[in-house]
Amino acid sequence: MNLYGFEVIQETFIKEYQMKACLFRHVKTGAQILSIENDDEHKVFSINFRTVPKTSNGVAHILEHSVLNGSKKYPVKEPFIEIIKGSLQTFVNAFTYPDKTCYPCASQNLQDFYNLVDVYMDAVLHPLLKREVLDQEGWHYDMENPDDELSIKGVVYNEMKGAYSDADDRLTDIALQNLFDEKHPYHLDSGGNPDVIPELTYKEFIDFHRTYYHPSNALVYFYGNDPLEERLRLMSNYFDGYELLNVDSSIPIQTKRKAPIFIQQPYAASDEDDGHYVTINYLLPEVETSFDAMKWSMLYYILFGTAASPLHKDLIDSGLGDGLAGYGLESEMRQWSLSFGMKGVNSENVDKIIPFIQNSLQQIVDEGIDQEMIKAAINSIEFSLRENNSGSYPRGLMLMLSALAFWNYDKNPIDAISFEKPLFELKKQIFEDNSFFEKIIAKDILDNPHYVVVQLDPDNELEFKRNNEEKLKFAAIQRDLSKKEVNAIIKNSKELLEFQEKPNSEKALATLPMLKLEDLDRKIREIPTEVFSCLGRPIYWHDLDTNGILYLTLGFNVNRVPEELLPYFGIFSALLTQMGTVNMDFVRLIQKIGQETGGVNGSLFSGIKLDSKEFVVYYFVQGKTLVSQAKALFDLIEEMVLNPNLQIKERFLQVVLQMRVNLESMMVPYGHVMAQKRINGMMTTSGWLTEITSGISYLHFLQELEKRVKNDWKNVQKEIEKLWDVLIDRDGMIIDVTVEEDGWEKVYPLVNNFIEKISSKKGQIVSWKGGVPVENEAYFIPAQVNYVGKGLNLKDQELVKEGSLQVATRYLSNSYIWDQVRVIGGAYGGGAGLGQLSKTFSYQSYRDPNVLKTLMAYDGAGEYMNSLNLSEAEVTKAIIATIATIDAPLMPDQKGHLALKWILQEISDDYRQSFRDDILSTSLSDMKKIVALLQVVKEDGVIVVLGNERSISDANKALSYRLKLKEI
Repeated sequence: MNLYGFEVIQETFIKEYQMKACLFRHVKTGAQILSIENDDEHKVFSINFRTVPKTSNGVAHILEHSVLNGSKKYPVKEPFIEIIKGSLQTFVNAFTYPDKTCYPCASQNLQDFYNLVDVYMDAVLHPLLKREVLDQEGWHYDMENPDDELSIKGVVYNEMKGAYSDADDRLTDIALQNLFDEKHPYHLDSGGNPDVIPELTYKEFIDFHRTYYHPSNALVYFYGNDPLEERLRLMSNYFDGYELLNVDSSIPIQTKRKAPIFIQQPYAASDEDDGHYVTINYLLPEVETSFDAMKWSMLYYILFGTAASPLHKDLIDSGLGDGLAGYGLESEMRQWSLSFGMKGVNSENVDKIIPFIQNSLQQIVDEGIDQEMIKAAINSIEFSLRENNSGSYPRGLMLMLSALAFWNYDKNPIDAISFEKPLFELKKQIFEDNSFFEKIIAKDILDNPHYVVVQLDPDNELEFKRNNEEKLKFAAIQRDLSKKEVNAIIKNSKELLEFQEKPNSEKALATLPMLKLEDLDRKIREIPTEVFSCLGRPIYWHDLDTNGILYLTLGFNVNRVPEELLPYFGIFSALLTQMGTVNMDFVRLIQKIGQETGGVNGSLFSGIKLDSKEFVVYYFVQGKTLVSQAKALFDLIEEMVLNPNLQIKERFLQVVLQMRVNLESMMVPYGHVMAQKRINGMMTTSGWLTEITSGISYLHFLQELEKRVKNDWKNVQKEIEKLWDVLIDRDGMIIDVTVEEDGWEKVYPLVNNFIEKISSKKGQIVSWKGGVPVENEAYFIPAQVNYVGKGLNLKDQELVKEGSLQVATRYLSNSYIWDQVRVIGGAYGGGAGLGQLSKTFSYQSYRDPNVLKTLMAYDGAGEYMNSLNLSEAEVTKAIIATIATIDAPLMPDQKGHLALKWILQEISDDYRQSFRDDILSTSLSDMKKIVALLQVVKEDGVIVVLGNERSISDANKALSYRLKLKEI
């Protein structure tokens, strides 16, 4: 068949996913299309190019940002952000990998989907790529006046400075790059080394696009229920004007080395006692088939994937470090690799880590792998494949990334997403050969000399040295500049700012396709819920198509837990699954979870009730399994909540250490999250609970708890036992079940039986007085960038038409904050948000070179919104974008869980409909009602900054108030 210039390479029905997969080739250019047809309304498109860097100047990454900044058909400055402003998109983004660049988008609305495809295709094939775009997204020298210090600005430049400040990121990059020789593309940093990015020229920038962004180098992906013929017709319109081009974008195979490489580097630490990182990283044989891919995924799970995995357990039990390190299994490059190691290693133990790992692996080979661990791995991986639960990402996107793991290297992408046959063959070989995995470990790991050992040493002066070196470097460059060159930089900086501040013309904006209000659903989307009871406790059932899977949530009300015990909830989930029970040690418990379920975990939920100052707090124990295994799930959870083993001090300490180390490593890459939690903790009780169980306060708690476990274990044990005792109480219990009707009939008796086994303790409800002190704060972190937050609780303000305020907030975030913080300020990201029930308003920035300028930008938001003069079309776009956030597609388990939260927070369908009506009826005057609120935030908002000492100190010198300096 030849349709619209495409010939069929392969056509297959993938029964495990109930979908038809067709691989096409565009005859004229050689472009390939993988078309997935099914009944999923959540449609996904992506165009992908194999992009092979020649240096570490970040050109692939910068180009990924830049093509979305105006194109021939859509000559607005940022079609990407304009799409977000006015589309029902459920996903728009772009990714740069070491050897490919992907441009995926998704929507549930067919016309919106086609609009997105058109904008993306014109962006990648016909971008404007103005010099100003390279300056903005990549790098440029910046000066406003001749006497100013020279600096470098650029979004990617600052993004990568943030990445180079993150020890875990550096550990991964150093290992992966050095597994390959210097002439190999993988040895380079496709994201960009901040020291090399300023070497990128405009010519190299343009040439890279001309070389790789061509249909002959394109892999196009469609997924969902849109018609196949239309997919091909659309692509033929884009590709027919091109001829075949010989694009050399192949990735060579790395020649196997005969000896390992050892690399030692410093990392930016807060303290010299933060400990060393040590990892061993093995290059694996090329993965040729889906059987190979599944084999390595299963082996990684067995060795390292859970706390019960033998190598994982051996390392933790060794006491050689505080936590695990290494990137695990790297499966997104042509040659896969494995990484194992530890962080928080004392100097005297550094040289012991690698021999210990190798000895542990040898012992696993000699003694054999526990068959129970293998059974757990098989069930867990098979369950995950059959469930096909992609969380917050579209299912089609995750399937595409799996396909690209083969497709990008000229292998069959359909083989990569079909799992029945390789899974059957793998289980068969495991059954027939009791030493199947042991042989792989011996041959491809232990007898493999091609590995890299990476050691990172803590240096608490490294960021200071980097900043000082950068300052000296820029000063030297500035000294060598002629007056003419200085004036040229000043002129360029001024022209770039003018370009950034100049609004798009109405004519340019009119070129963008957009939906109409009539295209939106007027009615809310309801989630079916039926209510039952047993012994006075409510049981909620959501009749949804789960493909034979039971999703179970047990909720225990936290309102009986004393205030001093609340921080323990941060570690409670780990204790639930990783301490074991009276009848099973933690290894056997984790194996049973893997063998009989799709997972069990816990989480703390806190929220404010509608139209009330009351808040609700529950601890959720969640599990999932096949309906046929429902009894096993209930039996496991019963064992975990009724018979916990809290006696083993050594195991408890291990869990605390890992939690502490992991949270410490989050401060640099997730500084914006920590700042946001801190601000929320100052504004609401719900926010305070989140902060003391997962934020900076929680880190302080863990640091102190580690000392207490070592010196005061008996009292710690008493506190944990008391928490467990008051929490597991039938009187504060709810059960939520998501499963189709046939499954419900089998599960309901198990639910009743479980409730009967939980004791009624008639515990007393307690009151809490806690809260984070309200004050402007700044925390020094070892990073070259900053995370700047500001917020306020608006509960005392009159919030008229709350739905319209959400429209205004989203518009503010996608226009003014985006422009001032990211485009002009050079941060990697920034935004604003308004809590629907909490009434909290906040700003935040991400990987931001500024502190003071960002705070000034926040304070200018009210003036900006007051000066708005939007057309009706622009208001409509803002409405559509807001509806997109509340209509985001959800997996069955997510729907059930959301419905439960609505019940607990007393959010009725009538309220949801009223809120939606507010959004849909928003006018410009409604949006401007946010101006008074922004003025209050400007005057009374509280600030939290995580950042480097220089930026914070400079801000404190200029501000009329001071940021109180605190330690993390």
